[in-house]
Amino acid sequence: MSCTKPIQLQLIIVYLVTFSLANSVSNALVSISTGAAALYIIFDCFRKKSLGGFDAPVYIWKCILCFLGSILVASIASGDIPSIKLAWNYIYWSTPFLLLSYLCVDSRVKNIVMYAMITSVLFTSGYSIYQFYIKPVGSRIGGFYYNPNFFAVLLILVLPFLILLFYANLNKKNYQVTSIITLSAIISGIFALYLTGSRGAMLGFILGSVFLSVLYGVKKRQFKTLFITLIVIIGVGFIVSFGNIVGGLSRSYDMERVYLLESSYNMWNDNKVIGVGLNNWKDEYQKKYILPEAKDRKLVIPHNVVAYFFSATGIIGGVGFLCFALGTLLFLMRMMNNQPNNFFFMAMVWAFVAFSIHGLVDVGITMKSSNRLFFALLGITVASLKWTWCRDVDLK
Repeated sequence: MSCTKPIQLQLIIVYLVTFSLANSVSNALVSISTGAAALYIIFDCFRKKSLGGFDAPVYIWKCILCFLGSILVASIASGDIPSIKLAWNYIYWSTPFLLLSYLCVDSRVKNIVMYAMITSVLFTSGYSIYQFYIKPVGSRIGGFYYNPNFFAVLLILVLPFLILLFYANLNKKNYQVTSIITLSAIISGIFALYLTGSRGAMLGFILGSVFLSVLYGVKKRQFKTLFITLIVIIGVGFIVSFGNIVGGLSRSYDMERVYLLESSYNMWNDNKVIGVGLNNWKDEYQKKYILPEAKDRKLVIPHNVVAYFFSATGIIGGVGFLCFALGTLLFLMRMMNNQPNNFFFMAMVWAFVAFSIHGLVDVGITMKSSNRLFFALLGITVASLKWTWCRDVDLK
């Protein structure tokens, strides 16, 4: 499908939106760039007298609407105004999908998107490495973020795109300066991920790569290459996981996660259909459902997104979330099969699996910054369906 050539203003907006969401350091830059994107799209729709730019596969729209609609319905049914407002926040956080799926329909935007990711990772990981040198040995490092897990979840969403871009360029024997810079971003980003000491993020990142390797190897029937790749990945995973991991492999609060799951189940069992309300999980847990064995009395999330949506929005929201997660993964896998040269879908599969695994032990889509980044990357990936992937995939 041919697309009109993007004008310079559009490219600048795409860069700023992608860069700001990929690191989420400045809320002001996120607001300004996404606001500029919305205004540009409104102007462009009036100029073209068409809403055709929002065209995307109906299936992925159904997945997204199933999730957002279900938590909104559950929240409205609860009658709790703060929970309804939080459900609307989830809808608002998903708008990067709408913005970037519209703005990124031209394949020339691909370079801008990748430049934004590269500079974002270099920027944030560079600061983490600086902290590594000035902080005491063994400290968990989160860069610009007070919680290292928050930084880790952003990294595992972006790094797969950089790695697969570099791999695509390697296959094309493209050794330009941009490839070297990409490799630098990958190395510094992985090191920054290690410095966070986030076991869930590292596990998700490794298992996401294993999942993608299995899919790709089986499809290509390259079983020898697949076996070697898996051995290398799993070996690296063991070294990282069972070696001298920052913060240690086991931690004092690990049993708290088990108690949280039990409390969440009890919460859901008493409020099966609509849950306790998106905004009420913290109060319900601390006042009623906390177990006597639990030591930390001030936790505000169950550190498991599935448990959170079932306990907070009941069967309605919990099933809606599961349909969204499984449906999105199936969509990405199908599109990856249909466009084998499109590394964006392969990267999105990797990122989605990593993101989902991290969400089972910590924050995931429940965190504003990672939620927005996930939908932004999903929007870019969906837009890539309209790109031409017959030949070059390298940055030029």
